[in-house]
Amino acid sequence: MTHFIRTRAETLTERMDEPDCDPQKLARTYGQFASINVLLSGWTQIYQRELRPALQEGARTVLDIGCGGGDVVRHLARLAQRDDLSATFLGVDPDPRAIAFAYGQENPNNVRFEQTDAYSLSTHFDLVLSNHVLHHLADEEISTLCVACERLATVRVVHNDLCRDDRALALFPLVGGWFPGSFIFEDGMRSIRRAFTVAELQALAPAGWTIHTSSPFRLQLQWKP
Repeated sequence: MTHFIRTRAETLTERMDEPDCDPQKLARTYGQFASINVLLSGWTQIYQRELRPALQEGARTVLDIGCGGGDVVRHLARLAQRDDLSATFLGVDPDPRAIAFAYGQENPNNVRFEQTDAYSLSTHFDLVLSNHVLHHLADEEISTLCVACERLATVRVVHNDLCRDDRALALFPLVGGWFPGSFIFEDGMRSIRRAFTVAELQALAPAGWTIHTSSPFRLQLQWKP
């Protein structure tokens, strides 16, 4: 068996990032993210462990970097509303297709979206988050993103992503096959091969950043002021 864990496939690109990709498949991919992220990304647990305590202690503004179709920020906003916690949520993404899709969904009234990126923002946010952004970056871009987030966040930063592992590559087809007519399967396999290991990310992240592993296939790169 080829051990992809030994080498990160940094040059692979995901189909949905191509500017001329099939728009119907792209929209279906954004729509299916709502299911697959709830199933695999662990944001409910991250909310309970990391975000809810911060909101209970007074955090009021949440930024989701690279929000895609907005499913994660909608999910977190609804969890906060369920817990009677008052907060505003902003999802940002540089891709206009993502923002158009996000605004076309049924969004909680405390959620909004903006076509921009972390480097262009000047407003501070209590909580700064991202889902599956790290594996899109080149090695040298990790520290650049971390520095930008340190500038933006006042309470906590949580970057949630895949952890490169042969077992994930072997098992993902059992899940990805349930999402036809989209880029979920193909891009999911590419994402796993592009993902970092814990050791790689530790070597690239600036001082003060820590890594939490919630499962063999998931990691969170975190920072507190």
